[in-house]
This record gives sequence, structure tokens and C-alpha cells, in this order.
Amino acid sequence: MDTYSILSRYTSVGLFFASLNVLVLMSIHTNEIALESSLRNIKGQSQLCRCIRWPYTRAIVGKRYVSNSLFVIRSIFVLITVVLFTWIYAIMLLSGDIELNPGPVSISSLDSNITEYNSLNCLLAMPNNLSFLQYNVQSIRNKIEILTAELSNFDILSFSETWLNNSIETDELLIPSYQCPERKDRIHDSHGGVMLYVKDCIHYKRRVDLEPITLECIWIELHLLSMKRVLFGIFYRPPNADASYTNLIDDSIGLAIETGISDIIITGDFNMNNSQPILVRKLDSWCLEYNLVQVINEPTHFTERSSSILDLLLLTNPNSLVLSGVGDPFLDQQQRYHCPIYGLFKYKKPNANVYERHIWSYEDGNYDLLRETFSSLNWNTISSLDTDTYCTNITDTIIRNAKLCIPNRVIKIKPRNAPWLNTHIRRMIRKRKRAYRIAKTKKSDYHWSKFRTIRNQTISFIRQAKNQYYDSLSDKLKENNDTPKNWWKILKSFINKPNNNMNSHIINPLDNSTVTDCFEKANILNTFFQSQSIINIDNVGTPELTYAPITNSLETFIISPSDVHDILKSLSVDKASGPDGISNHILKECRAELSTPLCDFFNFSLNKCIMPSCWKEANVTAVLKKGDPKEVSNYRPISLLNTMEKVFEKIIFKHVYNHLVSNKILTPFQSGFLPGDSTTNQLTYIYDTFCKALDNGLEVKAVFFDISKAFDKVWHQGLLLKLHAYGIRGKLLSWIQNYLNGRRQRVVIPGAVSNWALLEAGVPQGSILGPLLFLIFINDIVNDIQSSIRLFADDTSLYIIIDEPNHSNAILQNDINKISNWALKWHVLFNPSKSESLTFSRKQQPNQYNFTMLATQIPGVSSHKHLGVFLSKDCKWHIHLKYITDKAWGRINIMRKLKFKLDRKSLEIIYTSFIRPLIEYSDVIWDNCTQEEKYELDKIQNEAARIACGATKLVSLNDLQHEINWEPLQDRRDKHKLILFYKMQNSLSPQYLSDLVPQQVGSIARYNLRNANDLRTTECRSTLYYNSFVPAVIRKWNTLPDEVKNSESLNIFKSKLNRTLVKTPAYYYVGKRYLQLTHTRLRTKSSALNDHLFAKNIISSPLCSCGAIETTNHFFFLCPKYNHIRTELINIITGITSDVELDTLLFGCSHLDEKENSKIFKCVQQYIKESRRFS
Repeated sequence: MDTYSILSRYTSVGLFFASLNVLVLMSIHTNEIALESSLRNIKGQSQLCRCIRWPYTRAIVGKRYVSNSLFVIRSIFVLITVVLFTWIYAIMLLSGDIELNPGPVSISSLDSNITEYNSLNCLLAMPNNLSFLQYNVQSIRNKIEILTAELSNFDILSFSETWLNNSIETDELLIPSYQCPERKDRIHDSHGGVMLYVKDCIHYKRRVDLEPITLECIWIELHLLSMKRVLFGIFYRPPNADASYTNLIDDSIGLAIETGISDIIITGDFNMNNSQPILVRKLDSWCLEYNLVQVINEPTHFTERSSSILDLLLLTNPNSLVLSGVGDPFLDQQQRYHCPIYGLFKYKKPNANVYERHIWSYEDGNYDLLRETFSSLNWNTISSLDTDTYCTNITDTIIRNAKLCIPNRVIKIKPRNAPWLNTHIRRMIRKRKRAYRIAKTKKSDYHWSKFRTIRNQTISFIRQAKNQYYDSLSDKLKENNDTPKNWWKILKSFINKPNNNMNSHIINPLDNSTVTDCFEKANILNTFFQSQSIINIDNVGTPELTYAPITNSLETFIISPSDVHDILKSLSVDKASGPDGISNHILKECRAELSTPLCDFFNFSLNKCIMPSCWKEANVTAVLKKGDPKEVSNYRPISLLNTMEKVFEKIIFKHVYNHLVSNKILTPFQSGFLPGDSTTNQLTYIYDTFCKALDNGLEVKAVFFDISKAFDKVWHQGLLLKLHAYGIRGKLLSWIQNYLNGRRQRVVIPGAVSNWALLEAGVPQGSILGPLLFLIFINDIVNDIQSSIRLFADDTSLYIIIDEPNHSNAILQNDINKISNWALKWHVLFNPSKSESLTFSRKQQPNQYNFTMLATQIPGVSSHKHLGVFLSKDCKWHIHLKYITDKAWGRINIMRKLKFKLDRKSLEIIYTSFIRPLIEYSDVIWDNCTQEEKYELDKIQNEAARIACGATKLVSLNDLQHEINWEPLQDRRDKHKLILFYKMQNSLSPQYLSDLVPQQVGSIARYNLRNANDLRTTECRSTLYYNSFVPAVIRKWNTLPDEVKNSESLNIFKSKLNRTLVKTPAYYYVGKRYLQLTHTRLRTKSSALNDHLFAKNIISSPLCSCGAIETTNHFFFLCPKYNHIRTELINIITGITSDVELDTLLFGCSHLDEKENSKIFKCVQQYIKESRRFS
């Protein structure tokens, strides 16, 4: 530190004392307080200042004034003394004759005197400085909540002896406000291992190149402010490590030194005890060879009889250290325990992201007042001849009045600690720290025992707070009174997914630089997203249409208030508001009052052929698809538009769509975004075609095309040309042209909003009209195609059944060329290298043909994922079912983590909403899979059932089914096929599917038959086709009673199919999770009772400790160990029903209502709890 800094420091001290004296004097003058009793003891004070001579008067003053005067004089004297001393001391320092810190120069000796309490204050006082903590945790998995509560103030957390392995997922180990941790587990062992957490706001990269494979260490390179780079390494050296392991540490440190980064921080548990001279010499040699300084000089490890320094902090630049020390051992590690070490550095880090957000309490809004306000307004006064002004006036009027009627405020969003971390826990942590300081000073058994007691209480409070928090969330899920959006939001807090919201940094794709500033990140993302809508259309003329325009036209229409009212009424209040900030809550609640003014504006906009500029703006959220969150290309944009704009678009959509349908303009080969059609419909049709061809001994050649950014690169001029040809003309066409042009977007991330960026092409993402406009744009791609073509929005596929290979391949190649020419003409970018060709055949060596597109060969594959389903070359389902079962088991593992956190009802909802749809997607087409594959799917449902109800692996499948009452997957697949076939029969599906329905038997018979109303079955040569959808569902359909087949509506048909379903009694969901779970296990004979364990060969005897066989009946009615609690149970149940028997306790009573059965179940669970048999 230079002398001028010293001078400034001591000047500041002098000014502090001066200010303090001034404050004291002001207080005295204000309150007339003096130390009168003390001053009166001063000799001769009674004669002092008895008279004060003023220029014009002579006055006698009182004793209190004399005392005050004396106090002032002495205070001034003290002030002068302090200031003079400060200046003299500073001048002496300037002379250079006196050292700043006389005595031994040692950072560690200086820092050892800093108490742990003061170090924490220093951390809080220097929040922009880099800090770290290292701790040997001896198993981290069950201590995450303790570490979360204790260490949120540190920027880097390094842990040794994590005791992790591959079976423990990193997602289970996340800490709020920290990035996904780096870990290195010990190979082939569940002990050892190291782990590293870094705050969200700090950019770093892992340096695997510095980590020998067998060495337990992690290196990261920190990128701090002012382009500062710092290497941080954590090591764990086992106590029994040999010399070769120590040499690996030496090698790793050497590699770090050779990087050229001057600031290196090395920490960890090295187990280099002073009692081992060889290791001490090795440490000294590292310090000498690599110019390292070891700054920890207090013991970090304690046993019953000794203490030692095992955790080290080695620095190449000790001047960067502000303080370091050893903290209190807040983890319960019994007799032998470690203490954490910590450090605070001069390195400056980026600030944590803090931003403001405007929030509304819609549930507390005074909507009666708001409706009355809107009704009394003269909306004509805010109209304008300028569309933008008119729209702005409407928006401002709605927002201004909404603010008066709905509570709202601006809040600051800061990095969150764990939501269960409360004031009481923080108070207990402070109390424990005080106890540790006292015990460390007194060194008595009493004080150490007191510290351990408070430490254990703190740990207990932390775990209790976390459990209570999750219990409250579980209760919210159980009540299910929230909106679906909020329900899933609560569920995600249990799942604890990694945080990928760009809190750290991204890489600028232009120069590969690291960007941490929120505004810069938002602009980089916006520039990237904007680039996706750029197409090269310089000097391009208008192409000619190859088909004649239709004569019927749609040029304009009048919108009625009822049209607007109906759409406002149907709005979902879960949706977020757009850039204008007007929520769906407001529009829906005030639909009657707002429908007329909005209708007037919509008609005005249509008549003027102008879309308001503010309605052509979108807020874009960047959502991580997969991969590295630092790479911009791994994000996709999700656009959020204004709700009023989307209401307007819905009305436009209705008229345009009706025009297209009534004039049969849309191609029947398109299935995307059309009412009544779906991916399953298209997959059903093409798979039936493939199977039928293979059944006839033929092959099918198929090509699946990839279009790059299809929606983002729609050519506006070409789209408008096609709209005109399809009859969209006049003012409506002009309005659509204005709607497409001049659209802008900005990226919104926490803490920043990017600049606006202009979009040159594409249909608006997130809009209502956008998908329909895209269908119009791609509609004529099917023209003049000789092979079969199918579209689902931009997913385009061609296929042809091979009669004569050369001829068929030539036709398909010719059609590919036609599609290529169409793409060039309309500026659509196909990607041949990502397109795929597939030959469906039962032959071992099918005919191969290399198809090309735009002079690039289309890769041939053996399977292809089309519309979410893997189609294999043999039309079998091994690949697809392996894919969905792997994915489903991953979700089952998530469900398993929640087994003891959530109640049964919530777990059942997770399965039926989150897992079962995955294993049932398009199941009507792959139900001809093998029995082994079906069995694998059943295993998933059975495991989910065990998790939800709480049964163990000991339960029989029959008992499990009776307990859970879930419909078997095979029955559900049969039902799905029948429902789809009912739609095909009754023209509720697309025509291409209805055409697959065969004639009735009686329609072609010459005489009356008993099965005349049955459908003709399909002749099949192969088992594959025989079990496929059409042949199998016809056989199933023919077995249905006529009254079911002839149901008047789809809902009636479904209800008749569901008549045999059994619902789980509501009282099965009663009680706390653990008691509910134990009750279920008793009911399903899978509990820990000895009789149940003996029946499954788990134990050798079924006897209870009382000598009788420990059956469920024995536990509830006979065992003498529970006589004291049994009487109360029997008395309560007798008061409800006379049927006091085992089935009543386990299954309830059929003649009792839900409330009475729930009361019985609560009593039974209380008995289970008080028995302590299963705790």
C-alpha cells in the first residue's frame, strides 16, 4: 500500500472522529444534557465562567449552562488531539522511516487474528470481491440443504470427499443462485471425489486439460472484470495415497503454471499432516518451485486427541488476498471433523443480476369498479383518424384505469436464496457461530458440548424448514385449486431442473468473445434471431403461377361486437401479457364493456388497411433447446404478442379459413394446423400404406425433407401473390400486406430488453394468422407430383410403392427435382444433407438407389423419426419403443425422487399427465409391436403405480391393480383404436382416413346374413399387417354391441366404452404421505410386517416379538404391545360402524359415505403412527 493511500485512510479516521464529536455536541445542545455531577467535583468550578460579558449586556448564567460549556471545551480539546495525532502519524509514514506493519511479514499470521464473525462482515461489506469456501463434507448428497443455508454469501464453493457415483444425478445437487456444479467422482469407488459450484453471475470454463484422469481434482478458469483471468483448482489427496498420486498433483499444478495465467488459487484437502515430514517437504518444494504461498496456519481437522492443517490455500499472488481463515464446523461429523477454510480476494466480479418488474394482483382487483368505469367512458372521444394514435389511446385508457382498480406495484427481482431459508434459521446460524467462537476461546468441554448442541439444533431446523416448505407445496398440489400453469410451476420446484436462463454469459458468434452484460446478451440473441428471417431477394421478379386463380373472392367483411365478445370470453388467464402490458384477466373480466370499442377499432383498421405499428411488435423469450447454454445457436425464440392483436387475428382467421374451405383451396395432402387432423392421423395412413405394400411383397421408397427455418423465411411478395390467386383480394389483401410488413421484435431476458430489430420475411411467430398463411404459401408444392406426397405444415415427405424399381425410382427422383425447382422459385431453403431417404422392405438386401437434391445426395438411413415416431425399414417398432421407454424411465426416476415429498394424488397426476402420454403417443399405429415390447411398457406403468400408491416391490401385480385402479395399457390402446375408427366411420376424421373403412358384409352379400352389419375384414398374409391398425380395429369393431357402435355422438361412444372403469375411493388419498403409504402397504400385503416379509422369503420367520405370527390382523387386533392405543381405535370406529373388522380398517366400508370412511382411515393411520412399528 502506498503512503498516499495510508494518508487517505488515516485522514478518513480523523474525519470520522470529528463527525462523531459534532454529533455528540449537537445532541447535547438539543437535549441540554451535561455530565453535571462530574463537573461539580472539579475544584474551583463554581467560580468558573460565573459571568459572561457580552458586547451589550451582562448576564448571570446557571449551573447547567456552566456544565455544558465545560463539556464543549473538553470535547473540542479531544477533537483537536485526535486530528493532530492522525496527521502527525500520517506525516511520519510519509517520511518512509517507519514500516506500515512492523514485525514478521505473513499474510496468514495477520489473517489468523480475524475472527470468523468479522470475515463474514467483510464478505457482506465487499460484495463485488471474489470469495470462496472449501470444505471436506464427507458425503454431500444428504447435506445440500445445510450447505445451501450456510454458504450463500460465497462465490465459489469447493467440496472434497463428496462420495458420489454415476447413480446420483447432478440435478439432485443443485444450489439456488449457483450454476450447475462441476464434479469429478472417484472411479470404481463411492468415496472421495471433488465438486465445485460457481455463482450464476461469474463466467468460467472447465480446464479438463489440467486434470489427470486418475487425480481427484477440478480446474476452472475464471473470467472476471477488467479482462482478469484466474485459475482455480481444488484437490483431494486420500490419506493413504502413495508417492505417484502426490506426483500427479505436482504435474497438475505444473500444467496450471505453464498456462501463463499469473493468478492461481489452489485449495482442497491434501492430507499433508505435519507428522509426516516427507509430505511437509513435498509441500515446501511446491511452494519453492512454483512460487506459491500457503496462507492457512490454523488447524482444519480435529480428532479426539489431535489437530492438524489438512485443508490448504496456495496462492501465486498473495497480495491479491484480502483475508482468509478457518470457519466453524457446521456439519455434524461426529468425533473426527473438518473445518471449512475461506478466502476473500481483491479480484472484482460481475454484479448479480437485479432488475425491476411490474406485477399485478389480479385476484384482488375491483372489477366491478373497472367495468363501471369502462361503461361510463365515451370511447368516441379517443378515436383518431391515425391508426397508431387510435390504438395507443385505447391501450393507454385500459392501462390507466386498470391501475386504479387493480393493485399493482414495481418490485426488484434479486438472486433468490432457497425459498425455505427463513429468519429463524439465520438467527440460529449466528447463534452457532457465537457459540463456536466462545468454545474456541474457552477450550472447555462444557462450551464445546454447548456448541455441538446448537449446531445440531441448527441442522434440525434447516431440514425441518425445508420439509415444511415442500409439505406446503404438496398441499397446494393436492388441493388442485390453482391454474394448470401454476400447478406445473409448483411441480417444477420439486423436480429442481437446472437453471438455463443465461444468468452467466453467452458467446458472441461474431468474434467468439464472452458476453456477461445483460443488455449485450439480449442484443446478440436478437441479432441472431433476426438473421433467421433474412432471404436473398435482390433483383427478383414476380414469378408466374402455374394454376389459374379462383373466381370467388374475399375482399372485406364487417366485424360485430358479439364476434369480439365471444373471443374475449374464451381467453385463458394463464397467458402472459404482450408488449402493451394488458393482461387477459382485464380483457376477459371486462369483455362486455370492451367488445364494442374494440370492434369499432378492428373495423376501422380493416377499412384503413393498416395494422397498428404497436401490434406488429413482439417480445421474444430465448428458450434453450438443448446443448451448451453459452451457444446462441442452441436457443429458439418464443414470441409473445399483444392479446388484443390476437383477438383481431382470430376474427380474420375465421373468415379466411372459411373461404379456403368453402372453395376447396387447401390441398387434402396437408394435415398441419387444420381442425380435425393430427400427426396421428397422417402416421396412421402412411403406415397402413407401407404395411399393406410389404404384405403384398413390395417395397416402398420414401424421402423425408428438411426445410431450414420454413416459417421464418416466408417470402412476403410470393405469399401475397398466392393469396390473390386464392381469392383474398381488395382491402383484406392490403391489410394482410400491411400486417406482414414492418414487424419488429426485441429479446427480453431477466434484467434487460434488447433494441428493436426489423424482420424482413417470415410469418409472425406466436400469431393466429401465421400458421394459416404458411399453409397457403406451401399449398402448391403438391402440384404435378406423381408419387404420393404428405405434408404436416413444413414436414414434407414423398413415397412410392415399387412395382418396377428403375421406373419407380425415376418417378421419385423426378418429383424431388420438381420440389427443388419449386423451392428455388419461391425462395424456400431445403437442406438435402439433413433430409433422409428410407426403403421399407421385408428383404434382407432391398434395392438401393441414391436420390439427389440440388446436386447433393440425400443420405439413406435405416430408420427415420417422422412426426415424433421412429419408422424403421422393416416397419417394426424396436427403435421407437426403445426410444420412448428410455425417455419414460427417465421421467419415472423424477417421479421416484418425489415419492416421499408429494401425496398420492399429485403423483398420479404426474404419471397421467407427464409420463403416460409419452408411452401412448400415436399408440394406435404401433400396437402391432411384440409382446415383449408391450411388457416393457407395462413395467413402466406398474412402477409408476407402486411409486404413486406407496407399495413396495413385494406387492403382487393383482393387488397393485386393485389398489391403483388404472386401466391396463393394452385396454387403453384398444379403446384409442376404437375411438379413432368411430371418427372414421362417422366422418369426424379427414377424408383420407375415412376412405380406409371397408364396406359392410351385407352390402355385397346376395342373401341375409347374421353378421350383415359387420365390416368386411382385411385379408392379410403377414402377422405384421394382420396386427396393424386397420385389420385389427375392424375385428375389434365387429365384436362391439350395435348399441355401442351406433352411438349418437363421440362423447356417448366414449362413455359406453368406459362403463366398466372403477374409480379409486377418495378416502384412499387421506392422510400424510408416510402414513398414507404405510396404510397402502398393509392393504396390499407389502408392508414390513414379518408375515409379509416371510411370504416373500425376505426373513426366516413370520413371528412377532410377542410370539404369534405377525399378520395384519394380529397387528391391528391381537398384539399385546399395542393394547394401550388399540382401545381408542376400536371405540372411534365402533362409533361410526358396527363392522369393526380388518377389511373395514384396510378398505373402508361400502355402506358408509366418503366422510365416514375418511374418518376411519385417519384413525387407522393415527394408530399406525402411535404404534411406531414402521418408523
